[in-house]
Parts: sequence; C-alpha cells; structure tokens
Amino acid sequence: MNDSAKLDDKIFELLRDDGRISNREIGRILNVSEATVRNRIRNLKESKVMRLGIVTNPRAMGLAASAFVRINADPSASRRVCEMLALMTECNFVALTLGHYEIITFVTTSSRDALRSVIDNKIIAMAGVRDVDVRELVEAVKHRYDLVRIK
Repeated sequence: MNDSAKLDDKIFELLRDDGRISNREIGRILNVSEATVRNRIRNLKESKVMRLGIVTNPRAMGLAASAFVRINADPSASRRVCEMLALMTECNFVALTLGHYEIITFVTTSSRDALRSVIDNKIIAMAGVRDVDVRELVEAVKHRYDLVRIK
C-alpha cells in the first residue's frame, strides 16, 4: 500500500468515527496540511471511492417496520420488476440475485400494517411477480454504515 493510500485509509477512519471533524483537525491529527486533506477528500469523492452523507435512525423517523422481501418473478419480468421496485419510496434496496429468488428488496414503513399493505397491494400485485418470501427484521445485530453503494 502506497503512502497516499495509507493516508486515505486514515482519513476514512477519522471521518467514520466523526463525520463532522474538520479538515484542519484531520490534518493536525495526521500531521499533514489542511489543503492535503481537502485534496485527498476531493479526489476520493470525484473518483466515487467515497461520499460523505448522514446516517439516520429509521425508527426515530417513524419507520417502525422493515423487512427483506425475496421475490420470484417471471424471467422475462425480473428486470422490469426491479425497476418498478426501485421507484417505490418504501424500497431502500433492490437487487437481482442468484438462487431460488431472482430479486431481493428491503422495505421500510411506518407500521406492520403499512408493511403488509405495501407487500400485498404493491409488490405482489406487480405484473410478473409469482411469489414472495417476507423476512421481517426484529433486531439488527450488525449494520455497517460505511459500506453503501455510491451512484
């Protein structure tokens, strides 16, 4: 690992621990200039290696129910179903998968009743959906916020 990659890793670590830390403070801790920190962060953002953002608590925002929904769809409809799911505000994650189910989505809603309604009235009702398997979350034991897809 070269020196700039090591510096990037240290910057990541500091930002992961405190997303509000200033470039000046990062530079002081790492014994580099504020400009160096600013340039490294800019390069990482431009190359889409990292994106700075906020992490919210879904329950505190009124999103009390969440589930992974695995979906069997007609092979010719899988991609279209994914695109329709991606347009739904309740779906926070949508992916094509290998295995018994072709699609998986992560759904969050304000209540279990709302969750059921989204699954019954929106997802199951989609053309091409053959079957769904719902896995409601009870407790998150681990969630790595530092690993998210950057568009």
